[in-house]
Amino acid sequence: NWQRARVTKARYQAKIANKRKDYLHKITTELVKSYDVIVIEDLKTKNLLKNHHLAKSIANNSWYLFREMLEYKCKWYGKQLVVVSPNYTSQICSRCGYHSGKKPLDVREWICPKCNTHHDRDINASINILNRGLKELKKILTKREYDVAILRYGFYSEPMKFKDIADTLGVNEKRAQALDLQVRKKLKKYNSVKEYYELIHQK
Repeated sequence: NWQRARVTKARYQAKIANKRKDYLHKITTELVKSYDVIVIEDLKTKNLLKNHHLAKSIANNSWYLFREMLEYKCKWYGKQLVVVSPNYTSQICSRCGYHSGKKPLDVREWICPKCNTHHDRDINASINILNRGLKELKKILTKREYDVAILRYGFYSEPMKFKDIADTLGVNEKRAQALDLQVRKKLKKYNSVKEYYELIHQK
């Protein structure tokens, strides 16, 4: 009887694990196909598991597997996954930037004392996470590299000649070519510089 019960339990556990994995595959594929940029928090699951009230729920949700799937599927489909710091995302007002301080987990809604905006805790945090991710995208190119990228590839039917770029930016032609090389290395994950420009200005 004990052996039979052990086998039955293992069978049910495997069935639950397979259902969870199937759901994660479906939701991550849908997200990656639907969005060009996905921003997530760099959550430390080990630290979260120290909260004994939430540990079981967190472990059952397989957050690490969810992130792992997003990472390799974004590479497959040529999409951008940005991972940002989770610090204060639920404490900062996404409208005015006011830091309202730490709140207990049971506080799901709050009003910013500075601008009086009513926030849902999770929606406010998600907006802050997205804003951080877009800022990270903008850091990919330096100001001068970005100028070269837009002049050479951005919105022209034909790439601008290096001599013209050099004249426009006030640099020599060799410097313009070196900047162009850096741009192509950094943006090889995008289909075009225009796509990169649209991503960082989508707010």
